[in-house]
Amino acid sequence: MSITSSTASNPQEGTTQLTHRPAPQNSGLVNLPPEVFLKILGMLSIQQFGVLNQTCRHFCFITTTHPLTFLLSEYFPNFRKTDPNQTDLEAVKEHHHFNSNVAKGVYASHTLEAHDEPVTKICLDRQRLISSSGYREIKIWDLNTNTCTATLQGHDSIVYSTAIDGQRLFTGLANKTIKIWDLNSNTCIATLQGHSDRVYSLFVEGQRLISASPDGCIKIWDLNSNTCTATVKVDWDICAVAIDGQRLFAGLADKTIKIWDLNSNTSIETLEGTNSTVYYLALMGERLFSGSGNGDIKIWDLNNNTCTATLKGHTATISKLSLGRKRLFSSSFDHTIKIWDLSANTCTATLGGFTGPVYTLALDGQKLFSGSFGTTGTIKIWDFSSPDEAVFHEIADLITSEEAAIAKDAMDRFDRMPTEAKNAIYGELYSIMAPFANDYPGCAADAFRNQNGQSSTPEQREEAIFNYLAKRS
Repeated sequence: MSITSSTASNPQEGTTQLTHRPAPQNSGLVNLPPEVFLKILGMLSIQQFGVLNQTCRHFCFITTTHPLTFLLSEYFPNFRKTDPNQTDLEAVKEHHHFNSNVAKGVYASHTLEAHDEPVTKICLDRQRLISSSGYREIKIWDLNTNTCTATLQGHDSIVYSTAIDGQRLFTGLANKTIKIWDLNSNTCIATLQGHSDRVYSLFVEGQRLISASPDGCIKIWDLNSNTCTATVKVDWDICAVAIDGQRLFAGLADKTIKIWDLNSNTSIETLEGTNSTVYYLALMGERLFSGSGNGDIKIWDLNNNTCTATLKGHTATISKLSLGRKRLFSSSFDHTIKIWDLSANTCTATLGGFTGPVYTLALDGQKLFSGSFGTTGTIKIWDFSSPDEAVFHEIADLITSEEAAIAKDAMDRFDRMPTEAKNAIYGELYSIMAPFANDYPGCAADAFRNQNGQSSTPEQREEAIFNYLAKRS
């Protein structure tokens, strides 16, 4: 064991203090390959990560010399460096900080006042975000500066769906057509016709585009010739679509999910038991996730086509599902977003503060993007990698919001933070609450002091803050 010494000036004893620091040691982990260490990383907190990095020589070697980001891209699909100058180890630690914050629902946020109408769809392409509203409008945003760089003109109907592939953007419209845009010039280069009702689902795979409509048709388009090569006809209105290689999944108005083989365009299976119309579908491997009009989310095992779990918590229609490796993010017309732990199928956090329905979600790296409708059509950016100070300031500001729902959400966020983090913000919260002392006695000037005039405990401070919340909302 290595020992570092430091001499402290002590007028009474003049002693030398020794600080013991454990050196990395070999352990039973020494023979594990790097891939196994990546799985271990996914189960550690950031504190546990630091301890293991200091006490296991082989783990320290792997995390400082091995090209971790190549392995992380395999085990964590949403992982990417937020700064190209980061070392692999710095990126891994940041990723753990993100996972820890997501699990608790701790974040900082930024809001883009995007549209005058509801933000109905958003899609992401690296540092570019494309948003559509309920009123014929598409905007392109630079996420480095959070500014709108272009507005696509030429839609003569409401935009219901979007999909992006490189420099091509596809938009599905209420007038039954699909437009193809060149994002280099921001011009429409083609219009596809064939549906007899609005086009509200689009998926692109290479040179193949799949579109769905309430007209009961799913169309497959060849993007080399911009022609329809096949049409799958259904007896019921199509409300949700997902595609996985050669299988197509559709949620229908008859409360079932049908699976088609795209090679033969034939139905091969019907999933029953949703009890409500399915409005969104998402795929991860051999698991299918369906979101219904009653707020339920079901998880289906596609190996045997059975429902393995039902996630309950939302009270209105599920509008969008976004998947990470271990977590599911769901948005709803109940004005909330929920974060689900897929290892336990439990809700770990509810993100609120909305004054209207949340229509859409997109997950990228360490940020979540949502589109909603309140007083305006807004895009909210949820940053789970932000330092505690940024989160503290945001919570403090939102507590004084005139919207009770926003103030309550800020306090819910505060409640989810660990005790040590709460202690750092008590003073700032108290200074904000003090002016309300006459209206809210629980926040009077002596709220943080006990009857003996001494400083209160963290628990007493927390009680005072929540007394404020109850009276404020």
